[in-house]
Amino acid sequence: MRKTKITTSLALAICLYWLAPLSVAAEIVQSFASPTTQAQLVELYTSQGCSSCPPADRWLSKYSKSDQLWQAVVPIAYHVDYWDYLGWKDPFALAAHGLRQRQAARRADSGTYTPGVFRNQHEWRSWRRPNAWHAKAAPTAKTVGVLTGNLRAQQLSVRFTPADNLSLNGAQLEVVTLRSGQTTKVRAGENRGRALEHNFIAGPVQKTPLAWVDGGWTGQLKPQLNPDSSALAFWVVDKQGNYIQATGGWLAAEG
Repeated sequence: MRKTKITTSLALAICLYWLAPLSVAAEIVQSFASPTTQAQLVELYTSQGCSSCPPADRWLSKYSKSDQLWQAVVPIAYHVDYWDYLGWKDPFALAAHGLRQRQAARRADSGTYTPGVFRNQHEWRSWRRPNAWHAKAAPTAKTVGVLTGNLRAQQLSVRFTPADNLSLNGAQLEVVTLRSGQTTKVRAGENRGRALEHNFIAGPVQKTPLAWVDGGWTGQLKPQLNPDSSALAFWVVDKQGNYIQATGGWLAAEG
């Protein structure tokens, strides 16, 4: 009987030893933070069914090697579905992205087309110029405040502390998970026979209002994380939907 008790205790101790790292891993917190100056929110609308889009996709991918990534610039690629009828259905396309582009076009008084690029909600036609992708080529950023976020147990908690000169009568958080390093062999349509590589591919954009608490706008949201999600981007807009600040970062690999 005594031997059985000892054996059981030993087995329990071994189980606890191996389970401990799992408990620690579940408590890992990823932190994100913007500078006080406004980051560039660069939004590309693209499609695998558009023969003009691959150069824009390659251009946006350059940001993955920039030392300004997530601080001075937050890049996002929204794949739209309105070219799917040409013979190839873009596997990353969402109808909601086409709706978002139409809303962005109305706000910027521009057209709806691909590739379409917006920087801080303004139409950016000059993205094709040499070195335009580099954050240092952008206009001088204004001071707006700091946006921070902590991702813990798949829950994102954020806080935006506005600069003294910025007054908001309301704020909303927008969050999107991103996929990178995705390659598709296109078998039909305008890009037939091409292998297209994509980065910063946006999933659904999630939104939630923020509340004013102790001198900052705060809120929580559970991002739609998938096994192939590689990064997270989030930004704050005011009550009228005007862009204020953004940040993000690569997600830590599980295990």
